[in-house]
Amino acid sequence: MIGALLIALAAVPAPKVYSIIVANNRPYEPGLSALRYADDDGARYYELFSMVGEAEILSVLDEESQVRFPQIAKSAAAPTRGELAQRLKRTFARIEADRERGERTVLYFVFVGHGSVAEDGQGAMHFLDGLFSKSDLFQKVIAASPASANHVIIDACNA
Repeated sequence: MIGALLIALAAVPAPKVYSIIVANNRPYEPGLSALRYADDDGARYYELFSMVGEAEILSVLDEESQVRFPQIAKSAAAPTRGELAQRLKRTFARIEADRERGERTVLYFVFVGHGSVAEDGQGAMHFLDGLFSKSDLFQKVIAASPASANHVIIDACNA
């Protein structure tokens, strides 16, 4: 019985994995200090997820991190709301194409950086050009995703 189950599980192809990592050292709101290692953590997430599927990173790596992660620094785009919208659109199109072929897909959304809580109690992540709220996350990432499964990793205070 267990042998048959293992054979059946082995016959199921692994899902295609897509990830979008946003790593931002700079706060959007005044009064907060710049972070030092969000970009490094983002680069490490990018390395990890690149080993299992397609990965995109939105980050401005500082000088030290550019030396440590030169290829990632070259391929990274700015962590802005507009750039995220473009990356999501492109990634969702790839996922939809996979889905039409009957493939299972997984999306990972990772954020590393500052978080804050608005007056209405809603958490938000700091991008270079504005805040990305909990509602934004649910509407623009999770609800909009055509992936078979979605995972969210947020490494931010208050978000």
